[in-house]
Amino acid sequence: MAGMLMKKLLVLFGIGALVFWLVKDRLGGEPEEFVFTEAPIEEAPANADATASANN
Repeated sequence: MAGMLMKKLLVLFGIGALVFWLVKDRLGGEPEEFVFTEAPIEEAPANADATASANN
């Protein structure tokens, strides 16, 4: 009897955790830790080609 109750509690806990995981973004949670974004492209100075050829 107690074993069946524990199984039901574990299943309910698992379902609750799954539902929370699926809707956590809609609840206004923290953003994901590893969100990849593109870095802005830095403009090269106008004399970059001349400087590079002078150093070689």
